[in-house]
Order: sequence, then structure tokens, then C-alpha cells
Amino acid sequence: MEAMSRPRASVGKIAVVVLKLGVTVVCFWYVARQVDFAVFAKTLPTINVAWIALAVLGAMLQVPLIGLRWATILGALPVHRVSLLDAVAITWIGAFAGQVLPYGAGDAMRVWLLHRTGPDWRVGLISILIDRGVGVAALFAYGFFILLMPSALIAMEGYRSAIVAVFGLISLGVVLGLAVVPWIAPVLARSRYTRWAGTVASACHAVLVRSRSGFWIVALAFAIHTITILCIWCVGRSVGIVLPVLDAAVLFVLMLGIALLPISIGGWGLREAAVVTLLGAHGVSPEAALSLSVTFGLVLIAGSLPGAMIWTLYSPGQRAAAKEI
Repeated sequence: MEAMSRPRASVGKIAVVVLKLGVTVVCFWYVARQVDFAVFAKTLPTINVAWIALAVLGAMLQVPLIGLRWATILGALPVHRVSLLDAVAITWIGAFAGQVLPYGAGDAMRVWLLHRTGPDWRVGLISILIDRGVGVAALFAYGFFILLMPSALIAMEGYRSAIVAVFGLISLGVVLGLAVVPWIAPVLARSRYTRWAGTVASACHAVLVRSRSGFWIVALAFAIHTITILCIWCVGRSVGIVLPVLDAAVLFVLMLGIALLPISIGGWGLREAAVVTLLGAHGVSPEAALSLSVTFGLVLIAGSLPGAMIWTLYSPGQRAAAKEI
């Protein structure tokens, strides 16, 4: 039975990848119908490389900050001591893997490499879930306040009120969820089917509420998102779209919110369709909007490239063995 289930699981994974690829292709087809590619090609030589370099520098700066956030989470969990160097190196490798491999590969890489330094893989998985959860929760909280601010892009085609309500309710839900963990976790622990959820919830509460590190973990999440906003602003300048910082913040909410939907390859296609639609409604040409979105995606890839070099030169397992000698 186990041998039969493996091929079925493989077929299921392939089907998911094919579906995501299909969504990506359809989204790019939708964008292609609005874009004059002759005009688009003419905009490429006009891209300001200096602004691109600044955006790439910001994307690179984010990775060590994510590593610091993750190291702080690990420090609040009962794990073997993990150095900041290990956490940053593994995070950079995971960032690169996440850009070039299928969805979730970067996080799986982090769990595997962390396990090679000593901690149990379950603890590594819990730490990744907390790290991702903090980033997503900070995105919704940040987005809620951004969408309350006056911006030319805030209209969101008439859906502003609904989007603000969703972001606010999710943010409130996270806060209330953390508050009730001491009462909910014991209930979840009673069943073998929900015990894992109870363990993760208890770990979240311990790290974010009971630990002194909770404030810094959340602060790092907001700092990382702020750098993303500045990267989008720089990319806009590079392609000739001079955005106020608040408008760049609205685009940040849109782009990262789209990236949370695991229905396309790395958010590609879906992000371009959303950006072209939003900016097009405010007078930006489809060619310029597409250039901004594609360039931003390439900036994220460029920012992760140091992870490729670290992957080839650095082995957490060897460092762990060296510590024991």
C-alpha cells in the first residue's frame, strides 16, 4: 500500500505544478493582450541601473534581517544553540532555493540544513512556521494601516472598504488567537489529530508573548516589510514611474498579498496582472506597469543570488562537527 501511495503522491505534486504553471500562463496571456511589446521593448534601454542596484542592495539586506529574526525565534525555543552565522547562512540558501525551486522548497531547505546543525527537524519546522506566520501577520497589520492612509491607488477599483475590513479582521484574529492560546492549546493536545496544532500554538505563544524577544521579532518583521516598500519605490523610479512612498506601500500590499496565493509559479503572472490592472486604472501605461512588476521580481531573484555561493561554499553540518571536536 505504501509503495502504491508514493506514485499517487508524485502524480498529485506534478498536477499541482502543472495547474500553477497554467495559472501563470493564463495571467501572462491576459497581460499580453493589454501590452504593446514593441513599446515595452523600447522601455528596457531606458531603465536606470543605479536605482535597480539600490533596490537589489535592499533585497540583499532583507535576507540577513530575516536570518536574525529566525535566530531570535530559535533562541526563544528549547533547541540546541544555533549561531547567528548559521541562521543567516541557512536563510540565504533558503531564499535562493525559494526563488529557483517550487513553492515551499526554500523553507524545506531551511528545516533540513538546520537539522544538520543539531536541532530536531520538528523544532526546525515549528520555528519556520512561526517565522513565516510573523511575516504574514505583520503584512496584514502593515497593510491595514497603509490602506487607511490617503493614496491615489487606495481606491482599489471600489473594493477598498472590503479589503481594509479583511486585513483588519485577520490582524485582530491573530492578536485574539495568541491571547486564547493558554486555553485552546490544552484542548487541542487531547486529540492526536490536533496535538500538532496545539504544539505549534503553544510555541507561538511562548516565543511571541511570554518571551522577551517577542517585540524584537515583530519589529524585525515590520523593518523587513519597510525595506520591501523602499525596493518597490526604487524599482518604480528605475522604470520612470515616480511613485510617492505611500503609493509604493500600496503596491507592496498588493504584490506581497498576491504572493501569498499559492496558485501560480512564485507569484509570477498573477502579480503582473494585478499591477498592470491597478496602475492602468490610474493612468500608468501597461508597458510601464509590466516593466515595474517584472523588474521587481528580478530584483528579488538578484537579492537571493549570494545564497547560491553560500550553498556551494558553506556546510552547516561541517560547522556543527567542527564545534564538537
